[in-house]
Amino acid sequence: MWKIEGKNTKKIMITGSSGQLGSALKFLNNNYLLAPLDKSQLDVVNKEKVFRTVKQIKPDYIIHTAAYTKVDESEIYIKKAIQVNCIGTENIALACKKFNAVMVYISTDYIFDGKKGMPYTEQDMPSPVNIYGYTKFIGEQIVRSVLNKYIVVRSSWLYGGQGKSFVNTILELAKKNSEIRVVDDQIGCPTYVMDLAEAIFQLIKAEVYGVYHASNSGYCSWYQFAREILKCTGNKDTLLIPVTSKELNRLARRPANSSLINTKGVYQLREWKDALYEYIQRHTAVNENIMFNI
Repeated sequence: MWKIEGKNTKKIMITGSSGQLGSALKFLNNNYLLAPLDKSQLDVVNKEKVFRTVKQIKPDYIIHTAAYTKVDESEIYIKKAIQVNCIGTENIALACKKFNAVMVYISTDYIFDGKKGMPYTEQDMPSPVNIYGYTKFIGEQIVRSVLNKYIVVRSSWLYGGQGKSFVNTILELAKKNSEIRVVDDQIGCPTYVMDLAEAIFQLIKAEVYGVYHASNSGYCSWYQFAREILKCTGNKDTLLIPVTSKELNRLARRPANSSLINTKGVYQLREWKDALYEYIQRHTAVNENIMFNI
């Protein structure tokens, strides 16, 4: 059974609450009445369970963070990606419509093809290049076709919550390897989930609707991101080797430059390096041997 906590009169249901963003939303809280549900409590693909749960909770908002986010695996398990990211999203949207809740749909920079050569705005036309991005874009279209009141939040390169992230992966690899190969021809915006969670709560508080971009300011390549991670932990021993996407040979194609920019105001997230340093300071312990406790 879910646990509802908080003091604010608005009630917010969170799907996928055990993921990176879901866990950050629970941590921040902002004194809303929160009903966080993980996959074991709510399988969004199960329409009957979704309707029954929403009817029982009666939320004012549903923040839909539940998603199939395994980019490469989506190329193989296409049906799974469609079920969770499209059918699951439709179930939540229909439940929002039936029970008069505002839906906050979390989308991704991977809905863009990366060919623009500069940051994408909310007005740019999506053109995904992989199955994951395609299913998330279909999710956006479903939300916009079903609901009049919705918030689509596109973000990118998340780290900082529960579960696997690029930051933790680099730190773990640095403990075991003298060299790390990192792709250097994919550009994006690293985003600290605590900052993203705060932006989502600001949008809810402002009672605004539509499509918003929410990533930390600035952009970099994965290689530059990894270099900054090691720099802020004081690691001067691990050698980073830049490689191309072609050399890496991942199953799913990635956009070359999927960086985002927020043009609508309401909030402005801080520079990505500042957010990264705060995360490292909060969540790592460094001893004289440069050992990291993640």
